[in-house]
Amino acid sequence: MYYAGQNRRLPSEGIKKDCFLLLISVLMNTTEGDERACRDLNVEVEHLCGCLIKLWKEGGGAYADEMSALLGVLINVVDEIGCEGRLTTSTGELVDVLCAMTKAGGEEAKEEEADRQQVTVDCLDERDKRQKSSAEAYAAILLGFMIVGDEGDGGGSAASVRAQVVSKLCGGVACVKASIERTLRFYTYTGAVTQKTVERLTALVDGLE
Repeated sequence: MYYAGQNRRLPSEGIKKDCFLLLISVLMNTTEGDERACRDLNVEVEHLCGCLIKLWKEGGGAYADEMSALLGVLINVVDEIGCEGRLTTSTGELVDVLCAMTKAGGEEAKEEEADRQQVTVDCLDERDKRQKSSAEAYAAILLGFMIVGDEGDGGGSAASVRAQVVSKLCGGVACVKASIERTLRFYTYTGAVTQKTVERLTALVDGLE
């Protein structure tokens, strides 16, 4: 319903950026807090993951807007209905990309924050920097959900993701946890987050202990 099969192209291949973002924004609004919408989107999740991977490989930060939007949809899906095997086909490659984005966010934070316990509006005062930071923050959140995993999968896929994170990121899961905590502090400080999101991210952080 959301894409015509023969026209599944990334912005870099011809789709106008604002139209792409509009479509993904509709998906974000549709899937937020709506389990049925998330299940309806199931067939497209793997394609969305593929888009994210390709955007990162082709331009990284140059596609921060698009990656933030895609990550927002994926986070909504795993938050509402869990991974449930939906990300398995490209999980290894997806985790590599999410680790790279999380690592980039951590390195930037070290340079920009004299005290990592303090988060101010000035940290993200430039539009490009804000969008890039959002993409990296969302990457850590999605990675966190994948590490925690689903009760129904027996812990197998979650354990695999966790092992991959440990091998790819200095600090492993602690690095992911720190990134999510930093994001939560910032958005709480700015008031740009709902109480439900605060509770969900807090629970996610606790699950990563």
